[in-house]
Amino acid sequence: MTKPMRDAGFTLLEVLLVVLILGMLSSAVVGGYQSWVPEAKLDAAASELSRFIIEGRTDAGLRSEQIWLELDLERNRYQYVFPPERRVSFDDPDGEEIKDGWTDLEEGVIITGVHTVGGDTLREERVRIQIDRNGFAPNTDIFLMLDDDDQLVWTLQMRGLENRCEIVKDFNGREEFQEQVEEFAFR
Repeated sequence: MTKPMRDAGFTLLEVLLVVLILGMLSSAVVGGYQSWVPEAKLDAAASELSRFIIEGRTDAGLRSEQIWLELDLERNRYQYVFPPERRVSFDDPDGEEIKDGWTDLEEGVIITGVHTVGGDTLREERVRIQIDRNGFAPNTDIFLMLDDDDQLVWTLQMRGLENRCEIVKDFNGREEFQEQVEEFAFR
């Protein structure tokens, strides 16, 4: 007596099991890539902070009001501070600044300093950068690095008269400063 041959192939259950395992493996790889590539953490933090700055500068210009970018160098976070005139409701305290709420940097990324071109590099406490009614700000460098690697330094360069930020990467632990532009350079 011979046994009947089954059709060659896989059952639906076998195919679903393989798809499930592949899905779990790919999510583990994609979800953990930042811990494998340190530069990715700095890229993500610098890009997010750059987007936040450009958005705030655009908002200041559109609303024609002065605002401040506040950086907390000790807790590695940032927020916008608006003038008291921007009260949204009568419940808001009169005459007090309105704070946007802190946004934390990517885990493991720290702000090591803030340098305004022509000024000193500040390395502790809180720093405020004024953005005027036209969305202009002083040329400012914001230095980011990983808390466990002092060789990777990303410098976020805010261009004062341009609504853009440039990210300059250094793999040797150097902070990149913008050059001071003199008045005659615009003639």
